[in-house]
Amino acid sequence: MPKQADFSLYLITNRQGMGMEQFETTLEETLLGGVTIVQLREKMISDTEYIMLAKKIKPMLVKYNVPLIINDNPYVAKEAGADGVHLGQKDHDVEQARQLLGQQAIIGLSIEKTNQAKHIDKLPIDYAAISPIFNTDTKKDISTPLGIENAKMIRKMVKKDLLAIGGINISNVAEVLSTGIDGVCIISAIFNDSDPRLAAQKLKEKIIHHRRYNYA
Repeated sequence: MPKQADFSLYLITNRQGMGMEQFETTLEETLLGGVTIVQLREKMISDTEYIMLAKKIKPMLVKYNVPLIINDNPYVAKEAGADGVHLGQKDHDVEQARQLLGQQAIIGLSIEKTNQAKHIDKLPIDYAAISPIFNTDTKKDISTPLGIENAKMIRKMVKKDLLAIGGINISNVAEVLSTGIDGVCIISAIFNDSDPRLAAQKLKEKIIHHRRYNYA
């Protein structure tokens, strides 16, 4: 069986404009703030550089018992010893990714349209992510935001762990959680905040509060 993971506060990194020291410091601050899983997202480097970067930060994540997910590239995930991979609809085939990474790997898949949710539970993945739920400046090549109502509809269709990504921050996270999803994927609202530890802490508190008063 695949590894169990806490998807509640899922960080996606954004290293743009950061040196390595700043990147590592920022990443550790997010972990201290309560991030439960980290996706390393790199678009502009070679596979070799991607593997080296993943291997460099992996010990830090092990220290905090937080899984490392690689964006888009199952090969990098395998070579770096990461815990899994997240795939978009146009990326590698999930069947091939599962075969390459094995049953213990965590594999996620983006849902960009409501009709893509119909067969999600039959795929060899561990979670799906509604992408994007709101408008976001982080990713330019995105589909039309699905919004809260479509998120509720998809939640009714999907039994696997379901996350949401895109434009989520402290002001709207409670509304997103009200859809019944299992976690939120955050980029800018944590990683590019002037105080990433505090930003993560505040979001984590919102998540804990929601779970306490809605699933008690």
